[in-house]
Amino acid sequence: MRITWHGAVALVSAFVFWQSLSADAIAVNCTSPASIAATESAAPDATAGMAKAQTNGAAKQNTARVPVAADLSGEWAGFYVQNGQRTPFTAQFSGRPGVFGGSTIESNSFADPTATHLYAIVCGHTTPDGVVTFVKTYDGTGGARHSVQYQGRIDETGRTITGVWVIGSTRGEFILARR
Repeated sequence: MRITWHGAVALVSAFVFWQSLSADAIAVNCTSPASIAATESAAPDATAGMAKAQTNGAAKQNTARVPVAADLSGEWAGFYVQNGQRTPFTAQFSGRPGVFGGSTIESNSFADPTATHLYAIVCGHTTPDGVVTFVKTYDGTGGARHSVQYQGRIDETGRTITGVWVIGSTRGEFILARR
C-alpha cells in the first residue's frame, strides 16, 4: 500500500520541517494498515511536545552533519526509559537514505505478562541535518496495540540515535546504536 502525501505527512507529523520535502521523499510503504491508522490518530499534543523538546535542545547540540539524509538500514540496539526504568529493544530497519521502515522487538515490561516479548512495526524518515523521526506501532502481542512517536538526532558518525519518545503526555528518552 502506497501512502498518499497527506498520509505520509500524518505519519511523520512530529517532523517540523516537512514542508521542505517532496512527496516522493517521504512516500513510505508500510505493511501494517493498523500502524498507519494509529499514526493518523496520534494526539497533536504529543507531536508538539516532541518538536518543542527537539527545538529546546537544538542550540546545545553538535551541529556536525551526516552528509545526506542517513540510510538507517541494518540492525540497531538500545533502550528507552520510562518511569526511571530502561527497557532494551532491538530494531531492524530497511529503506533508502531519508526513508525507512522496519520492526522492533523488546522484553515485555508493561503488557499482559503471558507475553515475554513485544513486537512493533516502524515507519519513519531522516533529514540531511540528522533529524530522525519514526512511529513504532505495537502489533497486539500481550494486548499492546498503541503507537509511540520517536524523534531524535543521529550523530555525525551515523552510528547512534538519541532522542525522545512520546505517548500522549508521557515521554522519555531513548538511544539506539548501530550493531
